Amino acid sequence: MSLSPPRCAVLLAILLVLVPVAPAGTASAAAPTAADEASDRAPPTQSVRTAQANVTVLNVTVVGRTAFGAAAEPMVNVTGTIANELDLGAARIRVDRTSDTVEVLANRSDAAILAALREADIDTEDVAVRRGVSNGTRDAVAAALRDRIAAAGLEANTSVAVAGDSRLRIRTTAPSTVLSAVTVRGDVAIVGGFPGSDAPRRVELVDADGLATVGAVQVRPGGAPYVPVTLTDAAARNFSSTLVDNGFTDEANTSSCRYDEAPTEPGYCLFTVVDGEVVYAASLSPGLADIMRDGEFVEDPRFVVTAANRSTARRLATTLRTGPLPAPVRVVNTTTATPTSPFETPGPGTASPTSSPTPTSATDGTPTADTGGDTATAADGTVAAGDDGTSDGTSDAGAPGFGVPAALAALLALTAGLVRRRQSP
Repeated sequence: MSLSPPRCAVLLAILLVLVPVAPAGTASAAAPTAADEASDRAPPTQSVRTAQANVTVLNVTVVGRTAFGAAAEPMVNVTGTIANELDLGAARIRVDRTSDTVEVLANRSDAAILAALREADIDTEDVAVRRGVSNGTRDAVAAALRDRIAAAGLEANTSVAVAGDSRLRIRTTAPSTVLSAVTVRGDVAIVGGFPGSDAPRRVELVDADGLATVGAVQVRPGGAPYVPVTLTDAAARNFSSTLVDNGFTDEANTSSCRYDEAPTEPGYCLFTVVDGEVVYAASLSPGLADIMRDGEFVEDPRFVVTAANRSTARRLATTLRTGPLPAPVRVVNTTTATPTSPFETPGPGTASPTSSPTPTSATDGTPTADTGGDTATAADGTVAAGDDGTSDGTSDAGAPGFGVPAALAALLALTAGLVRRRQSP
C-alpha cells in the first residue's frame, strides 16, 4: 500500500522524534577496543582524590589572662610576688609597666589574679582582668612553635599562622607528631632526689638554660634511649657541686635509685622532669661520680638525659633544643581537609600541583566557612555529592543533527505547511 506525500512527511517527522540522538558534545560510539576494556576494569577516577594526603588544621589558643590598669611601683617585686601567690614560675608572669598590664600565662581565675595583685601592693579598684594574651606573647609562641617544628624536621609539611587575638592555626600532614610538640610546654629540668631528715628532698640541678649543646638521640645496647648534652660552665659547676654536697657521689649512694619500686623512698635519683612530671629516673653511675669528686666534670661537662622510649627521647631532644614555649597553648579543635596544595592556595587560573590528575571543579563564588583554603571532605576522604560543581544533566546546545526540541519544531512546521498546502486551490 502506498502512502500519500503528506502522510510520508508526517511519518518521517515522527521517526525523527523517536530515534535516539547523541547527547550534546558527545561523539558517536565506536567499537570497543582492548584498551577500552582494560580501562573499564580500572578503578574509578574518584579514588585519585582519596589518595591525596589530608591536611589537619589545628586551631590553637594561647592560654593566659591579662590584667589591665595594674599600675605597679618600680621598686616592688611584682613578678615574684604574683608568681608565688599563683603557684607559678616567674617566667609565667609578665609585667609591663609602660602599659600597666600584667599577663598571667596560665589558667587562673580572675579572683585569684586580683588577690595576687593586691599581695603585690597593686591597687585593683580599676583593674580589669580579661581572657587572652598580648599580641607580642602570641607572636612569640608562634615563633617558638615554628622552631620546634623545624627541630623535629617537619617544616616542609607544617605551617603556623596567626589566626586572631591569642589564636594560631597550624596546618600539617603529620598531626600526631605536631600535636605532641604543641601540647608539651617544654619546661625540662634534671632534678636530684635524695633522702632528707623528714622526707625525700628534691633540688633542681640544671634546666634548658644550662645546656650548651644538645645531640641526637642515641640508644645504648640493651639500654634506654638518651640525649647527650653539654652543660655551660656555670651549670656544670652547680650540677657537680650540688651532687657532691648532697652525697650522690658517695660510693654507697651510686647506683641506688629505686624510684620504680619505691617512689616514696626512691633513694639517690636523677630525675628527668618535663612540665613537672617525672619521665625517667636514673642513678648516678660510679664512673661519673669519680669524675665529679675529682673535679674533672667541670672541665668536660658532658652528660646524658635519659628517656623511657625512643619517641619520648625525640620529643625531649626537640624541647631541649628549642626551650619552653613562652606560654602554654590549648588545642581548641581539629579539622581534616583535602588540600588543593599542601600549604599554598593557588591564585586564579593557577593549576594545583598534585601527584596525579584530579577532577577539576567549578566555583560559584558562594561564601563558605573559613577552612584555611581547603576543600572539605567526608570522613573517608571522598568528596560529598555536588561538591565538585559538575551537573548530572546534559545540554543540547551545539549538538549535531536533531535533538528532541528541534525534531518537535520540525514536526509542527511540516504539519502546518501540509495543512496550508491542502487548503490552497
